[in-house]
Amino acid sequence: MPEKAGIMKLRSLFVAIAGAFLTIGAFVPKADALLVTYFNFEDTTLGQPIVTTNSQPPGAQFSVLTIAAPGLPPPLSVAGLTGANSNIAPGDNAPNLHALGFRFTPDVSPSANLTFHVNTLGLTNLSLSFAINNNGNGFSTAAFQYSLTGPGGPFITAGTVTLPPPPGNTQIVVFNFPVAVNNQGSVDFRIVLSGGMSQGTNLQTVIDNIQLNAIPEPATTLGGVLGVLGLCWHQRRRLIRTARFRHTSG
Repeated sequence: MPEKAGIMKLRSLFVAIAGAFLTIGAFVPKADALLVTYFNFEDTTLGQPIVTTNSQPPGAQFSVLTIAAPGLPPPLSVAGLTGANSNIAPGDNAPNLHALGFRFTPDVSPSANLTFHVNTLGLTNLSLSFAINNNGNGFSTAAFQYSLTGPGGPFITAGTVTLPPPPGNTQIVVFNFPVAVNNQGSVDFRIVLSGGMSQGTNLQTVIDNIQLNAIPEPATTLGGVLGVLGLCWHQRRRLIRTARFRHTSG
C-alpha cells in the first residue's frame, strides 16, 4: 500500500541519516592545546625596567604580569638578561634575549608574587609552566594559586612545587590546575616564589617563557547529532500517525 511504502522509505532515510551523522561524529578531531597567554619578556629594552605585557600572538588572550614583592627592597628584577632557551612557545619568533631575574631573594613569605588575569570560558585542563635557571641562593619553592574574585583575592593555593636546585641548569616547571578554574569568566593566576637565601646583588633566579595552556572543551558535535536524530525520530512518528489515520479513514 502507498502508506506502508512511504513509512518504509522514511524508516530507511532515518537509518541512513543516523549512520551518516554517527560516522561524521566518529571522525571529529580531538581538540588541540591552546596557548592562552604567554610572557617571554622580549619587549624589554636593555637596561630598562622589565616589560610585563604578554606576547600576543602566540598567546590568545591579552594579559599583564604584575610583579609584587611585599617587604623586599629594590632591585627585585633586572632587564636585559639572557633569555632561557627553554619552554619557548610554538609560533614565538622573537629572539630569546630577555628574561625576568631576581637578585634579592631572602627567606620571607611571600617573597615575590607573579600574577596575571585571563578568562577560561570554554577551557579545561589548564596548565601553567615556565623556564627557570636557579643559582645557589635562589628561590626554592613555587606555590601556584588562583582567585575567582579578582586580584584582591582571596587566593587559593592549588599546590606547591620544589624548584630545581643549582648549579644553574635551565629546567621547566609545570603545574596542572584543578577543575575549579575551568570555564570561568574571570580568573587570576599567581605564582608565589619563596625560600631564597640571597640578600646581595648577584643574580639568583631567572624566570622566562611563562605559558598558560588549556584544552578547549569538546565540540558540541555529538549534542547536535543527537538533536537532529531526535527531530528525525519525532518527525517519523508524526508521519506514521498521519499515514495510519489516512489509512483508517480512507
